Parts: sequence; structure tokens; C-alpha cells
Amino acid sequence: MKKIITLASILLTTIILLGSYYGMGYLTERALNKSISTLNSSNEIKVSIEKYQRHWFYSDVILNVELLIPGRVVIDNDTKIFKPTKRYSAEMPLQIYHGPIIFKKNSVNFGLGVATSHLTLPPKYLAEFQENYTSDSIKPSLDLDVYVNYLGSTAMILKAPKFKLAAKDSSTNFEWLGMTSYTQATPDLHHISGNCIIKGLSWFKDNITSKLNYLESEFNLIRNEIGLYLGSAKLYLPLATVMKENKELIEMAELTLNSNSSMDKNLFNSSLKVSLDKLFINNVTYRNFSFLLSFSNLDANVLVDMNKRIARVKHQSDIEKHRVILSLLPDLPMLLNNGAVIAISDFSLEMTGGKLGGYLTISLPKDTGNTNPFQLAQKITGNGRLDFSRGLLQEFLKDLYKTKYLAQQEMSKKTSNEVEKVGDEKNHENQSTAAVNGNHDARQATSKTGGDKSITPEELDEMAQKLADEKILYLQRSGAIVPASAGFAIVIKILNGRFMINDHPFNPIMLQL
Repeated sequence: MKKIITLASILLTTIILLGSYYGMGYLTERALNKSISTLNSSNEIKVSIEKYQRHWFYSDVILNVELLIPGRVVIDNDTKIFKPTKRYSAEMPLQIYHGPIIFKKNSVNFGLGVATSHLTLPPKYLAEFQENYTSDSIKPSLDLDVYVNYLGSTAMILKAPKFKLAAKDSSTNFEWLGMTSYTQATPDLHHISGNCIIKGLSWFKDNITSKLNYLESEFNLIRNEIGLYLGSAKLYLPLATVMKENKELIEMAELTLNSNSSMDKNLFNSSLKVSLDKLFINNVTYRNFSFLLSFSNLDANVLVDMNKRIARVKHQSDIEKHRVILSLLPDLPMLLNNGAVIAISDFSLEMTGGKLGGYLTISLPKDTGNTNPFQLAQKITGNGRLDFSRGLLQEFLKDLYKTKYLAQQEMSKKTSNEVEKVGDEKNHENQSTAAVNGNHDARQATSKTGGDKSITPEELDEMAQKLADEKILYLQRSGAIVPASAGFAIVIKILNGRFMINDHPFNPIMLQL
């Protein structure tokens, strides 16, 4: 009797276990269909199931993935080139291991199922790859693992291993050092979180080498009842450089971006904080940049509606995009009608000439009932301050006057050459040798002594310094700047749309440079 009971128990357990594996396979298929439906809500990617063969312990699936790259305008050698819309498609094989106990390779997992895929370059693109890239190039590939737990939540691990693209004509070389991303989402996408790490990349084209040493991002978002995702996101970039031959064009070091969003009584609040240790560009070095921008008290329902309208024309023509943006203007009063506040609460920057820092707050009254955006502008109030050193202002003005002088010299030289060419042609037609010699000598004298004569770099620096000092005195007399402990300051006040600088009504002439 005991043996019969034992055998029956084993048989029942086996049936339940086999049934659970088949049932888990069915639930996993449903979860996959739901995930595909979510992906297809995007205009950029379309996924369809070409084959789904379900077995007891696993399923074999083939997905067809179609990627859309919208048409865009790119600039190559100062020439605008329109790149038409392109569609790329590829088959993606998936092997799904059913739960509740999942035996995958050398690991044991628990859940509804685990899906794995290794995607390589599709055969139809292989000939193009071999035609354009050298034999030591490494083809790109993609590894995907998707885990579905008993509650239906999904965890996706995506890996893009190292690859290298070396053009046969040596014009381009791209090296990818690898990427790993992790994304976790609930079945209804109510909660999404994850992170992404790019180990680095380098790109060489037209004697310009760009390098990104490392990039890390993370996010944690929760969708509220009206469809807004709220939470936090972060991006960290330790170093990026752009070099032409051995000359450094751009260097960016220790860039950090943090964004946060929240809701308070149907009002949307958002902030963005940026910090940067160093930026070298156009032979100028900027250090210790800090910036904090926040938006408060925006009507969340109006914001959701505006986002939907903008999303619908994401891949439309520029004319259609502009039309939609203009159609949003009447909604601005409703968006800002709850005492909206825009604030730059932190701004600081260090340059060769000194430091720059300040703040700015702009706010609107609550419940004005005004639906005219232009009349709404008359209700704006705000205050701000910008502090900067005298050395910084001097360096800025000196560079400005040097640039203007050199531009005028270039224009004068160009005009002189054109006049010379026209004069030579005219005199050649008249066949007057004496006149030609006379005009040529006169033009040579003009180029040496007339107009803006050539000056040495030291003389140019002295002239620019003198003009900068004169302009600083003018800016002080006009009330555009006032003395402060750090050097100078600009104090801003906005009252009912009236703009004041240092307690003087703003006039563009005050800041004329």
C-alpha cells in the first residue's frame, strides 16, 4: 500500500511538474507577446513573431526586427546632405527556457522563463561589410538575456561585445569597446529601472580622432495615473576628447548630469543639475562648471497632452513640426496658470580671466485666468544676479575686438583684391600700360598705408586692451554693470513684464559692444 501511495505521489508530482512547465511556457509566450506589443508602440522599431514552436521545457522562437532610421540632414565638408529614411530588418532567434525551475547552461534560475539570443550580422548585410571593411575588422554582435519572474516582471540584460570597423580606403576607423545594459520592468510598465555602461569607443575620420573612455547612465522611473514617468536619471562621463592629428580640439572631463521629476497635487516639478570639471574648446579652457535648472508648478494634464501632440509628429516634415509647435502656444497659459516658476538656482564657471556666477528666478502669478500668451508675459516677475571679475570682462572684450579687427582686415583684403581684379581687366581692355602701372602703384600704397594698416600682434593686443578699458567705463556709466566684491555685477529685476538692470529700465544700447 505504501509503495502504491509513493508511486502515485511521484506520478502526481511528475504530472504537476510537467504541467507547470507547459503552463509556464504558455505564460511566457503571453508575456513575450505583451512585450512585443509595447515595443511596437514606438515608431522606430517594429517586432513580429515569425515562428513560435513551444515544447515542454523550452521554446524556439524567431523574431523579425525592423529598425527605422528617420531621414535627416547631415553636414559633410560644410555641405548639407539629406540622408533619406532607411529601414533595416533582421531575424532574431530566441531560445526560451520554461520555469518554474530553469536549467540554463551552467546556471539554475527560478521564474516563468528565460529567453536568450545571440544576434550576428545578417547574411544580407555581410557582402556590404566585406566590401567596405578590411579583413581585420570585427563584426558587431548582440547578446540578449530576458528573465521573467513569477509575478511577470521582466529583467533584460543586453550586451554588445567589442567590434572594430576599419575602412578599406583608410578614411574611417571605428572601435567599440563594449556595452552592457540592464533594464527591469513590471508587466504593465508601471515601474522601469536600469543602467547602461559603455566601456569606450574611438572614431577616426578625416584626420580627426574622437574618443570616449567610459559612459555610465542609470534611471528609476514610475508612471503615474495620467501617464507621466516620474523619478530620477543620471549620466556620468569621465573623459571625452577630439583631436586633429596631434592637436587637441576638444576635451571634456568629469561630466555629470542628474535629473529628477515629481508631482505635487497635479503639478509637475522637474530639475536638471549639470557639473563639469573641465571643458577645452576653441583654445579656451573652462573649469568647475555648475548649473542647476528647475521647473515648478506646471499643469501635469496639459503637459501630457502637449507631449502626445509632439510625439505624433516626431517623424513628420519640419513644416508639420513647426505647425504643431505653433499650435501649442494657446496652451501655454494653461500650462503655467498655477504659479509656474523657472529657476537657475546655481550657476558658476571659472575661466582664464576669472570666475562667473549667479542665479535667476522667473515666476508667474497663480490663477490669472488669462488665456493670451502675450498678455501673460506682462505678468512675469523675477530677479537674478550675475557676478564676474574685471579680468574676465577684460578678456572677453579683448577677444571680441581682436576678432572684429581680424574680420575687418580679411574683408578689406578681399575687397581690395576684387577691386584690383576689376581694375586690371578694365585697363587691359583700354590697353593703357601707363594707366595700369599707375593704378597698381596706387593700390600697393593703399594696402600698405591706407585703411587698417597691418600691425604686430603686440600692437593688436595693446589696441584691444585700450578699447576694452574704454568699453568697461562706458558700461559703468550706462548702468549696465555695477562694482561688486568680485569685480562687477548685473542685477536683474522683472516686475509685471518690465525688465530692469541695476535699477535702470533696460535699453539694448546699455549692452552695446
